[in-house]
Amino acid sequence: MKIVAFRTGIPYRLRNPRGGDRAIVFVHGAAGNKLAWLRCTRYLAALLPDHPIYYLDLPGHGESTKPPELSIDGYAEVLLEFLEELRLSPAVLVGHSMGGAVALTAALREPMAVEKIAVMGSGYRITLATGLIELLEDDYPKAIGMIRDFGFGDNPSPQEVATTMESLMSCDPETAITDFKALAEYDVKGEIGRLRPPLAVFYGSSDKLTSPERNRALADAVPDAEHHAFEGAGHMLMLERPEELASQLARFIVPDFDDSA
Repeated sequence: MKIVAFRTGIPYRLRNPRGGDRAIVFVHGAAGNKLAWLRCTRYLAALLPDHPIYYLDLPGHGESTKPPELSIDGYAEVLLEFLEELRLSPAVLVGHSMGGAVALTAALREPMAVEKIAVMGSGYRITLATGLIELLEDDYPKAIGMIRDFGFGDNPSPQEVATTMESLMSCDPETAITDFKALAEYDVKGEIGRLRPPLAVFYGSSDKLTSPERNRALADAVPDAEHHAFEGAGHMLMLERPEELASQLARFIVPDFDDSA
């Protein structure tokens, strides 16, 4: 069921609505939407029943009726307003790719609003493939096909590919172009060392869109940050390894978590 935050107008879904006050908030990537998190949040909700789990549509995406933001800072401001409106602070933020950039930026702007951050396929800057924005403007289906071809690791299932393609093709081309232009301008390398909330960086060893080296560089730049590689996985960790990702997230969010029982 879709729920819309009244003031920010952000559509979201909620798991474990009676889970308590330590919220986990998931932020999707460029040209994506909240449905990317369906399977991962389902597994995580079962592992951490005492945590309410929110996954939302950024402006211009999914069921949102608002225009997209023009910058990562703009999306971060919307995310912080969402946390404030629903009284979720301090929340655990989980972001994929552009969503990771949004989560990191939000935490740098308002560190007291964030308890912990987990990002995947992200970085303190994200380098786009040469000519991607021009290709998005000139031949959107071809550009999306290129993202599909480079988005997965070894032997992705047809369902994973279909889910990604459905999400990307349902996104308004102008929104996708705006997202990737915002990513091209994103760079918090000079600020990232002062990130205060604990950070975990997850990435696929076969990620062709944000390289393992770039993910590790983010972890290396933040004191005491954790990082974990998923062997053979690509950029779409939440689709390729949703159950394994949920387990890693649970261990990060709850340090004494034990899923062996």
